[in-house]
Amino acid sequence: MQKVSQIRPQDFRVASPIAAQSRFKATYAALNDMCAQMAALPGPKELLWVTYGIPSTIQFADRTWFDGAKFLRQLGERFVESDTTVYTADPGMSLQQGLLNRDSLEILTGATGGRAFSTIALERAITQIEAGSRINYSLEYQPPATNWDGKYHKLRVTVARKGVRLQTELGYYAVSGS
Repeated sequence: MQKVSQIRPQDFRVASPIAAQSRFKATYAALNDMCAQMAALPGPKELLWVTYGIPSTIQFADRTWFDGAKFLRQLGERFVESDTTVYTADPGMSLQQGLLNRDSLEILTGATGGRAFSTIALERAITQIEAGSRINYSLEYQPPATNWDGKYHKLRVTVARKGVRLQTELGYYAVSGS
């Protein structure tokens, strides 16, 4: 990411809203580029992103807010279109208090049907990702024709069978033609 964005790690550690927004933009751009590269590859793909996360909301000095959740959901939708499921694993330690932003990880992975692993146990994460990609079912949902409003809509899928763990996309953008 440093090569793509030309930003040094210390640029991200400044505890200011401007630095947080810069970190969001740089990370978003790098993930968007990764998505484009993944889209060129055929078939279903899994991406494991080891990260401290990025802030999903940022409050500025003038009391206004930057809400990145919408952008993360849209990025997740592009990963879905490229047939890529995003998983995340956090390194399990914080370089400074407040650096880990798990909500952004949950938003992005949830948008693609992936999962956010809470520790860096990579062997376990990779094993679970591989198992999940081998054993799965696909369901398709077609919203009513009157509901193509371009907005984000949450989905909830449940199963009555005990011992079954569902891993689903948390929602979709109702954009005509998608």
